[in-house]
This record gives sequence, C-alpha cells and structure tokens, in this order.
Amino acid sequence: FWVFYMRQMQGGGRGGAMSFGKSKAKMIAPDQIKTTFADVAGCDEAKEEVAGVGGFLRDPRKFQKLGGRIPKGILMVGPPGTGK
Repeated sequence: FWVFYMRQMQGGGRGGAMSFGKSKAKMIAPDQIKTTFADVAGCDEAKEEVAGVGGFLRDPRKFQKLGGRIPKGILMVGPPGTGK
C-alpha cells in the first residue's frame, strides 16, 4: 500500500486503473476557435486537400446534389510530433 501511495504522490501512477475521471481537457466552443488555414504551416497541397474536405463537411447537401459521397472522416498518417 505504501509503495502505491508514494507512486501516486510522485505522479508515477498516471495511466493506471484509478486515473479515470481526471482529464485536464477543456471544452472549447466553436466561436472561440480563431485558427485558420492561413495560420497553419506545411505542405500547401495537403492543406488544400484538407480544406476541400472541410467544404464537404460544412455543406454536405450541396455536394450530394452533385452526386458526391460525403466522407465520414479523415485519416491522417505520419510520424508522431509532425502536427497531424
């Protein structure tokens, strides 16, 4: 018991069975987001593709009228730390 208690106090017990409900994540309302694609650095071609999919997600009826299928999501791949 003593070892378990000391690990929890030092922060070494993170991710264990008893750490549920302790998320530090904050809810952000859509009107609080100020970042645009102009603020994002990276491959211009990749940014254009993601921006195009954003158009699908914002107004799906417009693309359905043209016969397009709405994507259910985007799968971004790459090594960790690359800002996917």
